[in-house]
Amino acid sequence: MQKQVSTIIGAFTIAAVVWGIFSVGLYAVRSFEGDDELMLQSQILDWKTYENRQGGFSLQYPPDWKVEEYNNDPSGTKYIILSGSQGRIDIDYVNGKYTECSNGQMVTMNLGGQQFDVCHYFIENISESWGFQAKKHGNASIGLSVGVNAPYDSNRDVILNILSTFRFIEVEKIATDWKTYQDSSFGFSLDYPSDMEVAENYIADNPIIVFTKNYASARQDSIRVCPQDCGYGPDTKKWIAGAKPKTINGMPAMVYIENSSDPMGQSSSTAFLYFVKTPGQKFTALDTSNPEKGGWLEISLWGDDGSKINQIISSFRFIK
Repeated sequence: MQKQVSTIIGAFTIAAVVWGIFSVGLYAVRSFEGDDELMLQSQILDWKTYENRQGGFSLQYPPDWKVEEYNNDPSGTKYIILSGSQGRIDIDYVNGKYTECSNGQMVTMNLGGQQFDVCHYFIENISESWGFQAKKHGNASIGLSVGVNAPYDSNRDVILNILSTFRFIEVEKIATDWKTYQDSSFGFSLDYPSDMEVAENYIADNPIIVFTKNYASARQDSIRVCPQDCGYGPDTKKWIAGAKPKTINGMPAMVYIENSSDPMGQSSSTAFLYFVKTPGQKFTALDTSNPEKGGWLEISLWGDDGSKINQIISSFRFIK
């Protein structure tokens, strides 16, 4: 571990800053030494992780913060808003733009290993915010707008700790000719390949929504969504045992993904997704001790290297 860490948890830097020059709209990021850095890292152990494969980034945030996703803007803009009592972070990950900095101070910040030009607005005891000028990442253009709520000294630390966890990740291959399925009764939606057929099957008054595509070789692609209490087979126990935590639409979930290929080299992928907290009155969390209780999402696709499955999972969201 480095003795001197001039970033918040080693990842957030600001150039040409000296402590105590708030009057010109800058602030100093404190230096942390060994024990202090460990203390800060321990503070984020229980934080949630948000991952956006389309924009190619991830970050962590406090458990009492909420995440809102907006991806239906007519202009094609897609963005998320993370907000809590300490402040708010907006991330535009498709059409991020350059904004003027007429009333602030331009500084340079390292975010996720890349240098950003940042417009910092600061009026002591009144307001503080940062505008990150957009930067190209893959096919997207990512920009951030960050605001701190009063009291600024303590809340600034939380905001900077969140930003210090920002990471650029591989941009996922996104298909654009997909359709969106919405179920207002059970309050969810997801995107699916346009060549799949949709059917609602009812078992003991509990629906399983099934998306299928049949191949001449008798193989089949399928997406099965059970909002509540449909039950599952013995093979699902393996998926549950191997599932890993993931945040979907701001809700804690468990996801199992398996990629494989047959003797002919044909790739396939399987996924199983369930929520660990009930996200709504209709779509219920899975009770892993009782195979008859709770909702789940099961996906099986041929000829997929995992990119389609990840796109389906990342598109799943709860609606009102």
